[in-house]
Amino acid sequence: MEEEDEDQHNTDATSAAPSTSDVMTAIDTLRRFLYAAPSSDAAQEQLMAVESFVIYGRRHYTQTALTDYFPCNQ
Repeated sequence: MEEEDEDQHNTDATSAAPSTSDVMTAIDTLRRFLYAAPSSDAAQEQLMAVESFVIYGRRHYTQTALTDYFPCNQ
C-alpha cells in the first residue's frame, strides 16, 4: 500500500510542467557544469539551442482561439 502511494506521488510530481524560471535555473546549472568540463563544445551548443527554444521558441506555440479563424460578425 505504501509503495502505491509513493508511485502515485512520483507520477504527479513528474507530470506537472516546470515553470520557465525553473527551466532557466536548470539551464544555468548545466551551463556552469559544461563550462567546467573539458571538450564540451558540442554539448554547450546543444544547451544554447535548448535555451533559445525556451526563450524564443515557445512564443510560436501559443494557443489560438476559434475566433482567430472565424471572426464573429456582430
